[in-house]
Amino acid sequence: MRKVFYALSALAVTLLSGCGDSNKGSSKPTSGSGTNGTQVANTTELDRKLFSQIKLAGEHVTPWRGYAFKSVPLYFVHSKENQAQEAYIFNPTKLHSGSRPVSDKESNGLAIHQYNDGAVAALDKLKSGNGLFEFKYGLYGDNYYLQSYTSHQVDIDHILSTPSVTLAYHEAFHLYQEKHFQRPEYYQQLAFDKFNEYPINEEMLTLKLMVLERFKSLPIVNLDKEQVKQQLKEYVVLVDEMLRIDTSKVDDFKSGYIYKHALGQELYEGSAMMVDTLMSRDVLPLHKEKRFNVFEPTKLNEEQHGFIKLKNKQAVIDYFAFEMFYDSGSAIIWLLLEDGVDYKQFEKGLYPYDIAKQRVDISEQDAYYLLQELKNSEAWEAANKAAKKIYVS
Repeated sequence: MRKVFYALSALAVTLLSGCGDSNKGSSKPTSGSGTNGTQVANTTELDRKLFSQIKLAGEHVTPWRGYAFKSVPLYFVHSKENQAQEAYIFNPTKLHSGSRPVSDKESNGLAIHQYNDGAVAALDKLKSGNGLFEFKYGLYGDNYYLQSYTSHQVDIDHILSTPSVTLAYHEAFHLYQEKHFQRPEYYQQLAFDKFNEYPINEEMLTLKLMVLERFKSLPIVNLDKEQVKQQLKEYVVLVDEMLRIDTSKVDDFKSGYIYKHALGQELYEGSAMMVDTLMSRDVLPLHKEKRFNVFEPTKLNEEQHGFIKLKNKQAVIDYFAFEMFYDSGSAIIWLLLEDGVDYKQFEKGLYPYDIAKQRVDISEQDAYYLLQELKNSEAWEAANKAAKKIYVS
């Protein structure tokens, strides 16, 4: 699936703040009987914190108004030292034999049932896959989004850690896309084992770094209408140049990987990244000022936040052929929404680039002069200097 590569990368980063699970945030389980005498679930402090985060995520007002995370059927399994512990069904479609409801007081009003009987099988399923999530996991004939969680993914203490609630919010949005997004006509995702075919050279890297550099403060800064328009124009001009120099094209620019693959990933992964980042900024204190890209673009081969993003040539290829589109895509979609574009426009089989190009309607002459202005800037000099270092690494 589209997200597996990013999720595994996120897992590696999460390990910076600890492996497996611990007793952090886990008090003794609470239990009791419901008002009708029904035995309710045993829950821990960690579980209840996860419930609270999922509740707040469901209440978050997303710019993608058609996306209702609060209604998504979920199955969460607590993994401690790689072993299954408690497991919870959110929004159960039917009652499951062996499940017990979580009390209203502890569930924050959510429909949650503890279903430990299925925990081991569910975690084994994750271990046999990408280790983190499964889009459609069958329980009693119905499909649930399945995900594991550890204490380090609920009680996050590092900006690079991927919180459980954020990952779920992102992945469930892909399920929304599956139902509501029309596939762009030329979209063709490049297979992970074909990333070496993606066009990467010093000039292309400079352009990509310039895009990331122009977007690096988003969505923290407040932009006025003219600033939004200017950033849209710069994005269009930079992408136009990428399309022009794309060495993978065999005919017109639509036959190359920049148009077929890169711009499609900006649509699919960018929109998912945008909604999960905005939600996280609203729900998680550590993410209150989180940017779409937490790394300085021109220092990707240097240590940032205790982590070096680009350690070798393969890491460079993987990042610029795939992972960067989460960052650039979320930023350009956010800018377009700020410019007044309705979110439904992105569901009609159009790339953010297509919408931006229509939106700014910049002439060929003006585009030429803007590109020259960018090439004469200090930002371009810094991007080119970084591209030289990254390309030979």
